[in-house]
Amino acid sequence: MHCPRPALVLLNILILPVAGLAGLGAVENDLNLDVHGFVSFGHLQTWGNNWLGPTREGSNEFWETGLNTTARPMDRLRLGAQLYARDLGQYDNGKVQLDLLYADYRVADALGVQVGRFKLPVGLFNESMDVDASRASVFQVPYVYALRARDLFVSTDGVKIYGTADAFEYAAFLGHKRYDPDGGVTMNFRQTSLPLVIDHLDTAWVAGGMLHWHTPVQGLDARVTFADIHRLEFTGGLPGGGPGAVTTFGDYFYGVASLLYEIDSFTWVAEYTRSRAKGWTVFNPPVRPEVPAGTNAEGGYISTTWHAQRWLDFYGAVEEAVDDPADRSRNNVLTTVFAVCTYPLTNWSVKAEIRDNHGSKGAFAVDNPDGVEKRWQVLALKTTVDF
Repeated sequence: MHCPRPALVLLNILILPVAGLAGLGAVENDLNLDVHGFVSFGHLQTWGNNWLGPTREGSNEFWETGLNTTARPMDRLRLGAQLYARDLGQYDNGKVQLDLLYADYRVADALGVQVGRFKLPVGLFNESMDVDASRASVFQVPYVYALRARDLFVSTDGVKIYGTADAFEYAAFLGHKRYDPDGGVTMNFRQTSLPLVIDHLDTAWVAGGMLHWHTPVQGLDARVTFADIHRLEFTGGLPGGGPGAVTTFGDYFYGVASLLYEIDSFTWVAEYTRSRAKGWTVFNPPVRPEVPAGTNAEGGYISTTWHAQRWLDFYGAVEEAVDDPADRSRNNVLTTVFAVCTYPLTNWSVKAEIRDNHGSKGAFAVDNPDGVEKRWQVLALKTTVDF
């Protein structure tokens, strides 16, 4: 994990004052310092296909933890940082990541500015994806919130402006971020594309925006978000000392349209996403002139959450994703989801989720050498403690 010297200084300011605390929870001092965190453990069991790793025999490689802190040294100024680690089957394997490291100055309701490493305002829930208490399901929808490639979409380094005006909220951002060549997005690329050994992953810049409308209909909100990852480039080579290779996507476009409706004890959500990119892989010395690479995928879901009791939520959803909308039979999946979440304590949740999949998308041939089944199921159990 690489941090420039100013980032290290800010990280020390935010983290070191709490390193010697004996208790857990919120801490206040002259900096108005708040410290929070979470730790979760889970179990994955699949039938029909391995998913995220060797899960057909069951896997306990399913945990995550985070520590975040904010400081308010003066009016309108907020400093924040978050360290995060997860083990998601064969993804990330417990490596600590610096998710957030930012300074936020709120000029007025209509204008705020964040500089540093901040979360991307993608969809309704990307900025709260680590907050288990914010949802009843175990997983955010994988085809909208990049379960495997979390590192690509969680945050960037740069500047974001945001604000509210009447019934609207907005955000626009521009940044650049270097990625760990052993991170989730690299693993995902290796499994879905050429079997390259990646030693470098970079982008020219990332830009995008969000517009959120609190409609005149009580409880109904609408949001659109858009991101352009410009010149996403993987550098490496073929296994066994083969020729070097560079895979480049000129522009990786990613958009999400969202609706949220809350009425009584129910929350309804519908989101649709579309991603598009064209690129190529060039070998050196050349094996052939170039190999096309790219994506033209779409996905979406409709979900409902019933808040039955203060301590009990039920969740149901239908999800669909396709690799090519022009040929929906090529590689697709239709998933029915049911989940239940209980809260034995206000800061302790216990969840169970069943996912019934019709289609091969999401299950990779490299994980299933005997062939990918078209009908397969996932059971996910998870418990989380927040502090």
